[in-house]
Amino acid sequence: MAGDRELWARRRLIALGWDQIGAGIDGLEADLRRTGTTPDAILGIARGGLVLATALANRFAAPRFGIISVIRNQTAGPFARRGAPAIAWVAPGLELYADQVVVVCDDIAGDGGTLRAVAAALAPVRPRRIISAVLARNRACAEPPDHWAITVDDWVLFPWEPPSAERGLPVVAATLDGSGEAGG
Repeated sequence: MAGDRELWARRRLIALGWDQIGAGIDGLEADLRRTGTTPDAILGIARGGLVLATALANRFAAPRFGIISVIRNQTAGPFARRGAPAIAWVAPGLELYADQVVVVCDDIAGDGGTLRAVAAALAPVRPRRIISAVLARNRACAEPPDHWAITVDDWVLFPWEPPSAERGLPVVAATLDGSGEAGG
């Protein structure tokens, strides 16, 4: 697992807007369809993964939808101190995912630990397949998700989060080039 210092360049805060989130969701849907994925279930990681999870559940008309809460960040705001991921609760329950193709959604994969913890929690009910999808993947992510919309190297501010500034770092609007890299 990459240490927090290795995950973020700490040069800026990358702000993603709703238009970029929409474009990212469109791209993730297209990627999933291109790979022939037809999810039986969508599992959103609370709270950041719920926007993507809701959108994909609607676009795929997934018959099952759930939420899993994973406690990870120990502080709020940019460059939050993080601990080991811990599953707090699942609704409606893990048994919903037995023998299902499950798409697990989150806002960002920093080091991949949260997605790994969710996959481990699902393993005992034996899903047919677990596919991970995130809006942003950190370039230093040790265990990349299966699908992501953009790659970043610094802390991301999502449009559903309160505005923030950290130690005078500039907040830059992300620009997406054809490679999926976020610049600013």
